[in-house]
Amino acid sequence: MKNIYGRLKEMLKKEPAVKFAAVVEGRHQGMQILWSEKNFCCTGEEALARRWIPHLEGAEAGTCVCLDEERIFVQRYISQPELVILGGGHISRALAALGKTLGFRVTVADDREEFAAPERFPEADQVLCGDYSEIFGRIPETQADFFVVVTRGHLGDKECVRRILHRPFRYAGMIGSRKKVAQTKADLREEGFSETLLEQLHAPIGLNIGAVTPEEIAVSIAAELILVKNQEKAQTMDKSVLEMLLAPGEKILAMIVDKKGSAPRGAGACMAIRGDGTSAGTIGGGAIEYEVQNQAHRMLLEKTQTDRKEYQLNNIHSAELGMICGGSNEILFLKISGPAV
Repeated sequence: MKNIYGRLKEMLKKEPAVKFAAVVEGRHQGMQILWSEKNFCCTGEEALARRWIPHLEGAEAGTCVCLDEERIFVQRYISQPELVILGGGHISRALAALGKTLGFRVTVADDREEFAAPERFPEADQVLCGDYSEIFGRIPETQADFFVVVTRGHLGDKECVRRILHRPFRYAGMIGSRKKVAQTKADLREEGFSETLLEQLHAPIGLNIGAVTPEEIAVSIAAELILVKNQEKAQTMDKSVLEMLLAPGEKILAMIVDKKGSAPRGAGACMAIRGDGTSAGTIGGGAIEYEVQNQAHRMLLEKTQTDRKEYQLNNIHSAELGMICGGSNEILFLKISGPAV
């Protein structure tokens, strides 16, 4: 089956979101489509895919649509979210580790060399040192950016917020007392920033959980990041899954296309499986993944291109398949081989 995941990777570098569809049931089972405002790619009949797209546009991400006697799963992928932490103090150290755990690409910046040392932030993807007035020139603009402003003082905070409000962002938060926040907003209002834009600033930052220590404050900020990130019905393709799909050789992509009950992972969760037993990603762990891996190995041996299976997880089955409660997962299996498009 044609590999379109190289195109997905390239599209996500240039666009905030890419829509994906895969035929779960029907004559064209396994056909996959990628599209956005500027790009299009499919693994089957192009004319048919283009005719379907207007009907798939309005579908909710993570759901199936019935069209032309075909059942089609629709997903919306976004770039890996970028967490930019401005300030390299104690809160930043705890937040950088949390951010990486939560799937963010993490950048930490500070204007002091001793606080912008890479060894202070082993989890960060990059650590930048420089004046806050120029450091933003080294941070590419994307609509997937989450900014956390925790510098050492009022002037640094205000400079960072000023720069953030001039660019696209999904989240911008600033630490500080209500008095400091009010003063910062008043200063920026006088500079011409609109009230609508200033209202998008999360300040004081974080959810109110009574946090006191730097680690607790980092948790409260991380909780707010999760709240904002998950408001959007979209998914990030697991980096390890994407890398395996782009690697040479044949592999199986196993994707949840429907979930009922209390199965642990939702529609869109996926994993890639090679014939040598290695895998990337997860669809819930436990014995269900063992069953899915066995099915993937059978497909590779039998050279099957696509398949669909539903794993019923009633109370008896749940214990056998590593689940605590009942439910079901419907899995679409796609054989991916050859170089990416």
